[in-house]
This record gives sequence, C-alpha cells and structure tokens, in this order.
Amino acid sequence: MDTREPISFVDKITATDISVVCRDGFAAKQVKALGGKRSIFKPRTWKIHFNSQAELASVLSALRDARVAMAGALAGWPPAAVFEQLREEGKLSGKFTEIVWSRPGEEVLSEK
Repeated sequence: MDTREPISFVDKITATDISVVCRDGFAAKQVKALGGKRSIFKPRTWKIHFNSQAELASVLSALRDARVAMAGALAGWPPAAVFEQLREEGKLSGKFTEIVWSRPGEEVLSEK
C-alpha cells in the first residue's frame, strides 16, 4: 500500500485557463494566490485564467515551485507536454514532476 500523500496536479490547459486539482490545503492556498477560482461543481478543482503565453509560463513556473505536478498522457496535449514545449522555447526553465496513472488510483510520479 502506498502511503504517500496525494499530490495536487495541473489536470488540463485550454487556450485561456489552467485547471488544477488541489488535493491539499497548501496547493489550494497557492492556486488562490495566483488568482485561481474554485469550481462550484468540483470543489477540489480550481481554474486559473491567463491571457498570454508569457503569463501561462509564469503561472506554470509558480505551480511547479508550489510542488504541483503536471499531468501526463500517452496521447493528446497534456500539461506536461505544454510545460516541456515552453521550456524548449526558453519561456520556462527547470525540472517539474509529471503525474500519470498506471490504473485507477495508482499514480506514477517522475521528474522531467
């Protein structure tokens, strides 16, 4: 049995919003400080609005520094891939934690 605390993570990035699943009070406090608003229908999910790639990069950097992971996936354009692209473009630097699921309830974390 895994006794690690559940880690908060960026679940999705759209053209204007970052969706963050906050699984602890520290992450929720950090997301709120970044202008995040809690979802009415999903209380652990917060949305952070951004207006430019520079603002997106700044928010992702702050989330990474707050120990919020980036969701990864085998297909599509998950937050981990967005982070990597912004890093390749020189808009972000440093490593981040990627979170993927090997099956429901079983998370795998890796440093990228």
